[in-house]
Amino acid sequence: MSSPALTQSPSSLPTPDAGYSPALSAYTRVLAALTFILLGAGALTVVKGAGLSIPDWPLAFHRLVPPYIGNIRFEYTHRVIAGVVSLMTVGLVIWLWVADRRRWMRWLGIAALLEVILQAILGGLTVLDFQPPWLTAGHASLAQLFFLTTVAIAIFTGRHWRTPAEPREDSSPGVFRLAVITTAVIFLQIIFGGAYRHNALPLWPHLVGAAAVTVMVIWTASVALRRHKDLTALRRPVRWLVGLVGLQLALGLNIYLIRRATLSLPQAPEPRVVGAVIHLLGGAALFAASLFVALRARQHLRAPREAVARVASRAVEA
Repeated sequence: MSSPALTQSPSSLPTPDAGYSPALSAYTRVLAALTFILLGAGALTVVKGAGLSIPDWPLAFHRLVPPYIGNIRFEYTHRVIAGVVSLMTVGLVIWLWVADRRRWMRWLGIAALLEVILQAILGGLTVLDFQPPWLTAGHASLAQLFFLTTVAIAIFTGRHWRTPAEPREDSSPGVFRLAVITTAVIFLQIIFGGAYRHNALPLWPHLVGAAAVTVMVIWTASVALRRHKDLTALRRPVRWLVGLVGLQLALGLNIYLIRRATLSLPQAPEPRVVGAVIHLLGGAALFAASLFVALRARQHLRAPREAVARVASRAVEA
């Protein structure tokens, strides 16, 4: 006897609403992927000490294309990728305002564009002001926030989000709320990490942040898997979240030991360079995974009826 999953016709499967655009969805995914690459290029520029290899901005040695030698290669490649991301963001905003009827989605695109503009200004100032630590750390943190915005846009324009789902009841504390708090804690940890990397903070806030992130991820994952382990749409991203936090802890310890052993060297050795870049990208992936879990919980779970009743009661009393 055939199982229902095998005999179900494609026409009976859930389909996205009329506003779903495969082309727009693909475009946003490319933008998010390119932003992820940009994060890696920025990390490579920092670890290589190439941030001031081009002393002017927005031009490079007073021209569009500088000599592609030495550390100039890393900084100029970083700028080129940033330019492509900026242009794609402008295109995204136009596309959203023309094709997406959701007003909040259009304004999310505007927010992404404002982040790009501010990021470009901060990037220019870090060069012109010779990389003051807090300004450089702010530039790095805003880059991660922009990446998260592109991931959110990719999710909201994706097929899964645009396909109606029947949410199941959750308990308290809700998985959505826990995942949102986890995402906020991860961003705070990213700020601490960027400040430590750019010598604006000592190591201990970064270590405290790592412990807080680990606790929140374990708490969120244990609640989600205990209550909804049969919900594939939530179970898979939760497992990715747990795996990424474990990977980040291992990478963080590894890069710290390598950094201590090679701090006296005039130039960072390759293991330190590679480790630092992967660690930063791992943090970005963890940031995105936490948001992904939060949005999957938002789509597939609903607050318990008792909590909804309390909110409604307060609204009536007000």
